[in-house]
Amino acid sequence: MMIPQSFKDAQKKAFQDKTIEHHARVETAGTLGGKTSAPAVLSSGSYLVNLQVVSDALEAQQWGLTVNKDCKITCSDALPIPVADYVVCGSDTYRVVDSIASDGHVTLYGKKV
Repeated sequence: MMIPQSFKDAQKKAFQDKTIEHHARVETAGTLGGKTSAPAVLSSGSYLVNLQVVSDALEAQQWGLTVNKDCKITCSDALPIPVADYVVCGSDTYRVVDSIASDGHVTLYGKKV
């Protein structure tokens, strides 16, 4: 389906009012050789999005999320945030577990860390 830019602009104006910061995933090796990952200290970009805490149990189950803890992020524009990287919104940090591109928006699902 061809989504006109005017529709995407209206979506942005009406719904995308929260700022997230993208923090790349940084892997470190422990003394025993185990690897851990954490968000980079510095942000590599910020984006206006619609961020909602997941409240639907079926949706949470489908994506391996926890109700009232993890999040769903939507944006009319493409988001250059790969799966396994991190997003920060306010004092909350989420690890991106899936990214789905649709005709009219991109959806990211995040687990709170």
